[in-house]
Amino acid sequence: MATVSGTDRQKEGKNTTSFGGQILDRPSDDYVVKVGAESDVRTGNSGNSTSEYNAAAYSFGLSSFPERCRPKQIYYAENEQDVVHVVKLACERGVGLAVRTGGHQYGGFCSTTGENLQLDVRDAFKYKSYDADLDVISLGVSWDLDIVDAWMRELTRKKDGAKGCFIPHVECGNVHAGGHMQSGGLSAMIPRSFGYFADHILQFTLICPPLERGGDPIKRTVTKPKTDPRSLTPREDLPAASASSAT
Repeated sequence: MATVSGTDRQKEGKNTTSFGGQILDRPSDDYVVKVGAESDVRTGNSGNSTSEYNAAAYSFGLSSFPERCRPKQIYYAENEQDVVHVVKLACERGVGLAVRTGGHQYGGFCSTTGENLQLDVRDAFKYKSYDADLDVISLGVSWDLDIVDAWMRELTRKKDGAKGCFIPHVECGNVHAGGHMQSGGLSAMIPRSFGYFADHILQFTLICPPLERGGDPIKRTVTKPKTDPRSLTPREDLPAASASSAT
């Protein structure tokens, strides 16, 4: 198995278009990611390519469904152009594409197997801003929610010592914003008081597959009905979610 950048793949003639991030190949067609004390899962520090693939393929669903978490290739996107590249590549090959931000899908559905690909965007979209007048944040999908919480509390902390604003979300702060939003934003305790995370999403941008093989992926922005247009400032350079905060 080789671990190379997308630009190296282009030089080798194994890829006809540019991908700026890292690409990891499954060691063999029948390889299953190893789980247990003797594996290098989540470390990837042994210096060999199999260990690096093990660490990259890890998700919460791995211990229960290791057969689901063995993508043919793992693509670490750095920006929107990389996302477009991998979506188009999967369509051209006629294979499935799983998308991962934080890897907290317990059923292993943020991963895949067979000839299918995995697109990892955990570091690709770390953009955030806050409009105090409208009480709205614009947030890239790659952020850990505990980091977003700390950032929002500091920005909105009142002079009288009140704790400020937050976004309702799952109890585990290591969950990333993109996957949590996409799956609704379920929480065991908070929804009865503040609703799901998805209830507070005003707008999101996504990359859709092309309508036919060989076409270009389609970028779409979806807006919640009856949203005040003043609160929406979509960025053209990256997928982001705009969300209202809860006080």
